[in-house]
Amino acid sequence: MKGDIPSETPADKMQSMFGGGVNSMVSALSKKMGFDLAPLAGMLTPLMGQHLAKTVKEQGMDANGFARMLQQGESEFLKDPSNAEAASMVREAMAIGDQAESVRSLFTAHELEEIHIAPMAAYCLVAKASPSGIKGSMDEMKAANEVSIELLKDVAPISLLGTLFGGGLTAAEAEELKHEAERDDQLLQTIRESTAVMRSKAPAEVERFRKLVKDVASKTAEASKEGGFLGFGGKQVSDKEKAAVEMVAAALA
Repeated sequence: MKGDIPSETPADKMQSMFGGGVNSMVSALSKKMGFDLAPLAGMLTPLMGQHLAKTVKEQGMDANGFARMLQQGESEFLKDPSNAEAASMVREAMAIGDQAESVRSLFTAHELEEIHIAPMAAYCLVAKASPSGIKGSMDEMKAANEVSIELLKDVAPISLLGTLFGGGLTAAEAEELKHEAERDDQLLQTIRESTAVMRSKAPAEVERFRKLVKDVASKTAEASKEGGFLGFGGKQVSDKEKAAVEMVAAALA
């Protein structure tokens, strides 16, 4: 987590343009279309923002003019019979986004942040315990990411986990994780606090959340051998990694 955190990440841009329920909207559309739209949405969002900003500048629009342009474009799109199927999906996704926003409103910004970065906190804790080489580190990150994708692929869009995961970390979350990664006790505290919030405010989802964080820790530990030489020897899970996984499990209890 070294280096500067960008002032605005792709997750910030998506939330700024589509609202806090954007992950749920993308998830719902992905299920409809049969493939994961999240990577495409992340790439297209800044391009859409640049295009809109250019249009506003060229036409000298104020806030009211910009709003009218968007409303007119939306109205024309929805009324066009040739767009009927796409318009239906868009309306459904927007409704899901609104419901996801209602779910998010039950939590403070800090609570949402802690829950969102908890899996990454577990990853950092284990990865730091027994540092790997470049390839080993890449394997660990890949393993952690695959756990998240597998466990959350069937989560309901209108749920806390459905609205939190899928868009990456915001700048605030990335900065917080960078700060916490310097100290193991802070990483563990994030896991403890987020589990307590889940247990209190989202009890129906707490077990999936606990499995997500625990599996991220264990799969990170198992991703590469430690202590070998040129690929030979070493342990699949070092004693330090095992201890870190156990600390994560205890924090989730």
